[in-house]
Amino acid sequence: MKKEEMLRTMRMYAHDMKASLGECESLKTDILDVPEDADKLKADFIKSGYKWICEIRIGAWKVYRDVKILLSEEQWERYKNWGSMEEHREMVMLRESLVALRKAVKHRDRPDFYKKGKLNAALRKHAGKSKTKSKGYRANKQDASKRSKQSKR
Repeated sequence: MKKEEMLRTMRMYAHDMKASLGECESLKTDILDVPEDADKLKADFIKSGYKWICEIRIGAWKVYRDVKILLSEEQWERYKNWGSMEEHREMVMLRESLVALRKAVKHRDRPDFYKKGKLNAALRKHAGKSKTKSKGYRANKQDASKRSKQSKR
């Protein structure tokens, strides 16, 4: 599968899951968002994120969706607003599925693609690359010291 197809699918899945992530306790809805410039990343970096979000979608999110379709949206709202319905069978199932979804999404072993710090570092690394190969920090520092010596003469 090509990078563009994986990214398109990942964006679609993230969009589909956004509302359910909002129901999870202490979970940001943008945790699964895919940046616009992600196509610049290496295919392996994207592929690990693609596999992971597919597993979430057919695992924890599917369980959540299966529970959610048991009742209409209006009925869910009524259950939430009525204080005595917390121990009702569907509410217990929904609460358990949301806990499982949150654990799956926030798992520490999620791929680097879905860890904002590592994703941003990979994007910066790629953005900083030029078409010519870099000599590295030390070589650049030595070149700078040579230039400063020559300018002093």
